[in-house]
Amino acid sequence: MENNINNQNPQNQDQSKSSESIFDNLIAKANAEKQQEKENKNENKILDGILEKKASENVLNIPNKKDLSLTRMLNTRKQLSLGWTILKVVVLVAFLSFGYFSYELSPSFTYLDNTSLGKNSINTLTSTKEKIQDLQSETNANNIVAAQIKIDRFAYLYDLFNYYQEKIENLEEKIKYEKNEAAKAKLEKKINDVYVTEQKKAAEEIFSSLEFVKSRMQKSLYPENINLSEEEKTALIQDIDNRTKNKISEMKTKKENGLDILTLSDELTYDGASRLLIDKALIIKLKTMNIDSLKSEYKKYLAEKNSKKKTLFRESDFYLTLKDLSKDINGFAKNDFSVVAKIKENRIKWTEFITNINNLTQDLDAYYYDDKVRRIFYSSFSFDSKQKTISVTGMSRRFEPYNFTLLADLIDTFEKSGVFQDVVMSGFNKSKQGDYYTAPINMTFKIQNGIDSRDTMVSFKEYLENFNIDTQDSSDDDKKTDDSKTAKVNKK
Repeated sequence: MENNINNQNPQNQDQSKSSESIFDNLIAKANAEKQQEKENKNENKILDGILEKKASENVLNIPNKKDLSLTRMLNTRKQLSLGWTILKVVVLVAFLSFGYFSYELSPSFTYLDNTSLGKNSINTLTSTKEKIQDLQSETNANNIVAAQIKIDRFAYLYDLFNYYQEKIENLEEKIKYEKNEAAKAKLEKKINDVYVTEQKKAAEEIFSSLEFVKSRMQKSLYPENINLSEEEKTALIQDIDNRTKNKISEMKTKKENGLDILTLSDELTYDGASRLLIDKALIIKLKTMNIDSLKSEYKKYLAEKNSKKKTLFRESDFYLTLKDLSKDINGFAKNDFSVVAKIKENRIKWTEFITNINNLTQDLDAYYYDDKVRRIFYSSFSFDSKQKTISVTGMSRRFEPYNFTLLADLIDTFEKSGVFQDVVMSGFNKSKQGDYYTAPINMTFKIQNGIDSRDTMVSFKEYLENFNIDTQDSSDDDKKTDDSKTAKVNKK
């Protein structure tokens, strides 16, 4: 029984559970339907409300009034907020800009120089400008001192070149009077092997020295391609010149305090470099020297010297150009060679004037160097350096009795030479000695300086005729001298 009862109970339990689940499903279904009806009612209410509102609008046709005050207030607040933000940004940017430009453009703002930012733009620009000017002045000092050394060398070489030329001219003059052919050949060999050779070496070194000077002077002394006003350029040039002078002084002091001995020549070189920097006209002349033309003039002189068309050295284009250049350089330079050159320039070169006297006499007396047939003899020369006068004594000798004519022509030749002026013949008298007629020569004249209009005056005979002096030579068989007709002539 109990087993049957127990066996029935599970069945009963299953049945009861199934009935309960069915019941629950029904309740849930009922609740879902109610919820659906409720939602449908709500949707209907919303739709009805919309329809009613639409219907009321169509009926009344009156727009709804909106209150915009709140909207305006909100927009105003938004605008004020935006403006305030922009103002903050502008003030911040202005502050940052002011700080940036104060840092970049203020020369006195040096607080950040030692930081990673370094110097500001204006101080960097100023520092760069200082470095450029300092570097330019140092370069100028080196170039000018180097050029001055070569200028001093040129002064020495020019003096040496003239020394060899004087030796050559003296030996050439000696050859004219030398009768021994072997001695003549020996003198000519000495001229060519010694003096001409050494003179050519001096000339080549002169050219190289001038080329070096020109190359250093052609280097720019001031920064180029910079747009500056005239006032700024002038100030820049003056500043660099002053810096260059200081650099030259520093070089001089450095050598003076160093191991090297500062000689007088070194001191004059540094002083000369400082003066050269100031002499802009000379710098321009040194920069524009035509050295190729100078070389051509020298070659031309050498070619003409060895040809029939012989050119006197001191009349050659080469010598005149070199002389002018030396005069310009020695005009500002103060060195041993310029001092010597100035002394030589002021010194009268009597040997040159003796050469001129001999050449002028030879023009009149073609056999002047032949003692057998020559007509004019000079026995002595005397010189007055203060008055710059020369006195010549001698004798004229002719087979014909025309000594006075010869002396008159001699006076005219000297007067018209352009070398001498104010020729005075102290007296005219003659005598016959054996087969010759002789007349003494006592002539004094001045060294001509510049152009003399009297160089083209009438002949001496015409000049004497103005004084009614008989210039016709007469025979003097009785060896009488008419002292009453002695004439003293001084052309004024």
